[in-house]
Amino acid sequence: MKNPDLTYLKQGLFTTFFPETPEGKEAWCEIAAHTEGTGKIFTLHLKQTLRMLRSKGYIVRKAKKPTLTDDQLLDQLGQVVGGELWANQADTTIVVSRTDKKT
Repeated sequence: MKNPDLTYLKQGLFTTFFPETPEGKEAWCEIAAHTEGTGKIFTLHLKQTLRMLRSKGYIVRKAKKPTLTDDQLLDQLGQVVGGELWANQADTTIVVSRTDKKT
């Protein structure tokens, strides 16, 4: 079974497309050009969008739902980016104040 060019995830009112191959990225860019850069369409339009993509030769499959929680994802990112430093930053609130002085 060949890898898909695009995958999609139905999320209620909207369906989000994800590029999986360079060809899929081209198709995604076309979708994004018509969806304010989001790559999301109304789920109501999913069947006709899938038909159109497949008629143009793209392989499109339903994406698997993410199984990680946000905290699990942040923990994995912390391991990749630098351990405790990244994880600690995710739990820290940073307050930035700005004072404009007119001279």
